[in-house]
Amino acid sequence: MKLSANKITGRLGVNYVERVALEAGCKPIFMPEDLDTGIDGFIEFVGDAATLVAFQVKRGPSFFDNAGAKHQADARHLRYWKGYVLPVILIIVREDESEALWMDVRQHVRDSPSIVERGPFVLRPPRLQRFESAALTGVIRKLATPYQFGDAVSALCDADGETRLSALSLLYRFRMERRTPFCLAAALRAELDLDALATFCDFYSRYMSHPEVPFGADRELSAYARSLLAGLPRSQLLNLLAAFNSDEEYGDWDGATEIYSMSEEKIWDRHAVVERGTVQQGIAVVVGAAASPEQLLSVLADSEVTLGQRKAAVALFGYLGYTCDVDSVDNILGRETDAPLCALLTWLRYWLVLETRTDGDGTVTA
Repeated sequence: MKLSANKITGRLGVNYVERVALEAGCKPIFMPEDLDTGIDGFIEFVGDAATLVAFQVKRGPSFFDNAGAKHQADARHLRYWKGYVLPVILIIVREDESEALWMDVRQHVRDSPSIVERGPFVLRPPRLQRFESAALTGVIRKLATPYQFGDAVSALCDADGETRLSALSLLYRFRMERRTPFCLAAALRAELDLDALATFCDFYSRYMSHPEVPFGADRELSAYARSLLAGLPRSQLLNLLAAFNSDEEYGDWDGATEIYSMSEEKIWDRHAVVERGTVQQGIAVVVGAAASPEQLLSVLADSEVTLGQRKAAVALFGYLGYTCDVDSVDNILGRETDAPLCALLTWLRYWLVLETRTDGDGTVTA
C-alpha cells in the first residue's frame, strides 16, 4: 500500500522524536498510527521507577508562520489532553528539522479552561522552548509522572467518554498481559457511547484475527481474549451493531440497492462488504467472537430492532461467513419493504444459494 505524503511526514516527525529521546537515554513508546486517539506515544524516563510523558508530534511547513510554531487544535483534543492521566507535550518540528519546539499542552489547557469552549484553538509553543535532549533530561523529565496499571483501569471506568478513550493508549503498554483484555472485555460489555465502543472494538480486535495490524498475541492470549466475549448480552450486541452502522462514510447502506442491477460477476464478495482498514473491521472481529449465527439471524428477523441495526446484522452475517437455511432469508425478505435492507438480504441470499450449489447436497446448515 502506497503511503500518502501526510503519513510520510507524520512518520518522519515520530522518527525525529525517537532520535532525540534515544540521544537523551530515554525509551520512546509509540502508538500504532491507526490506534491514535490523540496521543502519538510516550517518552519513558527510566530510573528507580519508570516515569512518563505522553506526546503528540506535528511536522511540516504548515505548522510554522511568521510568529513561530503553531498547531490548530479542536475542542475535542483539548478536552482529551486536559483530562489525560499523564502530562502531554505537543512537539512541532520544522520540515528540515532545523528547529523543534514543545509545550506542556495539558497544563496549558488546565490553566486556561475556557479555551476548550471558546478558543482560541491555535496552540503556540514558546519560541525558546526547544525540543532537544537537554530539555528531555531537564525540564521535561521534571514533568514526567509514574503510572501504574490501576491508573489505566481508573480511566477506563471514568464517567467522561474522552477519559475512557484515553485508557486505550495507557493500556497499550500492558497489552500483552492477561489482565488487559480482561478489563477491556468488561468495558466492552458496559460501554454505551457508540464512538467509544467502536474504538474499544478496534483495539480489542487486535488480540484476535484483525487483518490489518494485529498485536501479535500468542495463541493462548488470543484464545483467552476471544473467550472473554462469550455470552455477550443481546442489548450490547445491538449497541455493537449500532456502532458498526454509525460511521458516516462506511455505515450508510442506502446505496445497497445497486445490488439489484449487478451481474453475478460484479456482486459484492462476502468480505468486500466491510472496507479494509476501517473501525468497522474491528467491530466485525468482535461480533464474530461474541455472537453466533443464530443471534445475528434473530436480530435481522426482528422488526422491533432499528433498520440500521438490522442492516448491520445482515452485512456482518455475510462478512463473517455465517450460514443458515435459505428459507430463513426468504421468509424475512417476504415481509420487508425497506429497499436497502431487502437489497442486503438479496446479497446474502445470493451467497447462501451459491454455497448450497457448491456443497452439492442441497442444504446449508448453521
